[in-house]
Amino acid sequence: GLVQEAQRRLDGLQKGSQIEAELREATAGTNLLHLSNVLNQAEEIGMSGEAIKAAHRQLAALQESAQLNSQLQQAMGARDAVALKALIARAPSLQCAPSDELRQTLDASRAMLAEIEARSMEVDQQSFEQQQQQRAQHEEDLAAAAAAAAAGAA
Repeated sequence: GLVQEAQRRLDGLQKGSQIEAELREATAGTNLLHLSNVLNQAEEIGMSGEAIKAAHRQLAALQESAQLNSQLQQAMGARDAVALKALIARAPSLQCAPSDELRQTLDASRAMLAEIEARSMEVDQQSFEQQQQQRAQHEEDLAAAAAAAAAGAA
């Protein structure tokens, strides 16, 4: 009985040490699911302290990063330039390094925003040119009407 109890405790300590090492590694990374799983394991065996607090902070930061990634993808799907601009501006304030996926989404979002803005400027330029043509035509029409009125009065 005593040897078995000692072995059980030793196994528990080894498992705790292994989970603690995994938790430190997961906390240093950007894999949300892995960190969440290891954090759950650590809490199941009753771990507490700074490593758990750091893991919770990193988990919250990774969740914020994942949420931003999702919102960017939605804004790209809607081709919403206003939302893209606001979301891209939020990226530097993240509390963790962006994941590769978020970096790719940010790059794609910036490219789409540039495309939308370029197209908008093109449309604005075309609209301006049409207004200029309409104004010139209106002035020609006024000049012709004035000339006809002057010829009719003479």
